[in-house]
Amino acid sequence: IYISVDGGLTFENISNKLPETITEASGVSTDPVNPGTAYLLFSAPGVPKILKTADYGQTWEDLSGFDISARFSPTGFPDVAVFSLAVMPYAPNILWAGTEVGLFISNDGGNTWAIEDNGFPSVSVFDLKVRDNEVVVATYGRGIWTTTLDELNNYTPPVVTLAPRLKNLSFVPSGNVELAANFRSVYDSTHIIVDDQFFTTIMTSTEDTLITLPVETNGQITAMIKSYKDGLEYKSGTKSIDVFVTTPQTSYVNLVTGTDAASDFLGSDLIAEVAENFTDFAFHSAHPYPQATDLVYQLKIPIVIAEENAFLEYSDIAIVEIGNVSDFNDADFFDYVVVEGTNDGAHWLPLAPGYDSRENEGWLQVYHGGGFANESLFVKHKIDLSNTFNPGETIFIRFRLYSDPLVTGWGWAIDNIIIQSEVVTGIENAIAENVSLYPNPVNDLLNINLEGSGQIYSIHVIDMNGRLLIKKHPAKPENSYQLELQWLKEGTYILKIITNDNQELSYRFLKN
Repeated sequence: IYISVDGGLTFENISNKLPETITEASGVSTDPVNPGTAYLLFSAPGVPKILKTADYGQTWEDLSGFDISARFSPTGFPDVAVFSLAVMPYAPNILWAGTEVGLFISNDGGNTWAIEDNGFPSVSVFDLKVRDNEVVVATYGRGIWTTTLDELNNYTPPVVTLAPRLKNLSFVPSGNVELAANFRSVYDSTHIIVDDQFFTTIMTSTEDTLITLPVETNGQITAMIKSYKDGLEYKSGTKSIDVFVTTPQTSYVNLVTGTDAASDFLGSDLIAEVAENFTDFAFHSAHPYPQATDLVYQLKIPIVIAEENAFLEYSDIAIVEIGNVSDFNDADFFDYVVVEGTNDGAHWLPLAPGYDSRENEGWLQVYHGGGFANESLFVKHKIDLSNTFNPGETIFIRFRLYSDPLVTGWGWAIDNIIIQSEVVTGIENAIAENVSLYPNPVNDLLNINLEGSGQIYSIHVIDMNGRLLIKKHPAKPENSYQLELQWLKEGTYILKIITNDNQELSYRFLKN
């Protein structure tokens, strides 16, 4: 038996306060008037049937009056199972007990008991409720009964102050945290507590309220609500969320070329590695992935939805348990992978329907065969973000693998994530036969020579986050160009050449 005196935030085990003869309880009831008073009900033969506490479970009194050795109660309470108990709010000494043989009533706080003989049947009484001027009795097999009590006509239940609720703590793509508060009572004052420190005092009503918390450093924010009424404190639960300082971007590219590719993502459910049977880096789940969990990998960079060409592209291998239906929202779909977005940090929407190994015949063969995947199984996806969000909206994007409690599979691998960028996949480190690119790595000047029928029309340099850093047009289309890169920082970049006959050639190069 556990008791909470702070609205369910913490619980104390008080089982050691009960008589040693007691086993599991078959019911519990509380006093509608007196704080700290409650009743435990029991159904084992020959032991107390109703225990009362008036001090929050620290001490207990047997109201059924059983002599354990004689298995007899001089109070008149029978040796039968007890399921329910109601305290009359107009007179707390009047107790109604629902047993397996009928309804027993005490008018003296449990000193004496007698079966109700006003026509109510001798059947099991599973529940008792006082509502308005009636007592409602739920039986086993004989329906719901009610009786009207004149003493309840003028009774008004006490106004109970309810603790506030912290419904949600969400990191929104704008870069702030929003605290969604539900104030279920009117309080004298309410304080918002952030990281164990007072943050602000707010006016409260019974309507839901959003409070904005600034994000100034990377880390975690913990918040709770403390409300006060008539000198008493009412606290919400505590919630925590990971946060980071970030700036929205219109495009993003991650070709997963090394372990540093993971620095743009939140969480460790997927990692950047060269997995077994693979020759290059990709984001991988565990192989096989675990049961009964959500594997989540969130891009930390907010994306501003573009007016045109608002596409998310990626390649993946998803060898996960297959379901029995085609709708991934159905429980019979079993495991699935899905890409989701949110514009408020709280509600995540699928950017496209989730899928499992049935999405690709090669995946399905590996799933049924129980083997390992390899790079030949990568499939390219292209999702129109404007189908879910409006141009100008700022969103977070995440990749999620849902796993139910049963069968799993090899798992998930993701590569070449491109968001609203013209960078193409399939980029090679080596230079094609019709292009001479030197030196690579480059220091200050990059020499570009193009052979064949086409000529250089424009040159683009893009960083690994998809940002366009340089765009050059020769005075006229020509076969060679010398590109100055003195100011460019060290790192890996994408060089894209567009020719006058509309060819697009893209390559990686290193800047020293």
